[in-house]
Amino acid sequence: MRVLLSTFGTLGDVIPFARLASALVARGHEVTYHTWEMFRRWVPDGVRFAAAGGGIAARDLDAHMLAALRAPLAGTLVDQIRAFCRMFYGLGDGSARARAC
Repeated sequence: MRVLLSTFGTLGDVIPFARLASALVARGHEVTYHTWEMFRRWVPDGVRFAAAGGGIAARDLDAHMLAALRAPLAGTLVDQIRAFCRMFYGLGDGSARARAC
């Protein structure tokens, strides 16, 4: 089975996902781990890494994050999640890149 694990957070999020990725690989699954570049070293051997942010520089990503946190919430929760995925994860509409992984 192909599995995509995606987390946006801190080591408290990254480490449990890394352990899950290791367990899945040990069971013969093809795993892609999608997280921030700075956490690449936590991605276990045998797991494909996909950088969150779509290649956005850390400084620019911080600026986008601050702008997003200050923006008023509008639309449905689904719309907000889609916008979040486009901005921070570099997934576009979320489906094509996730399917590729």
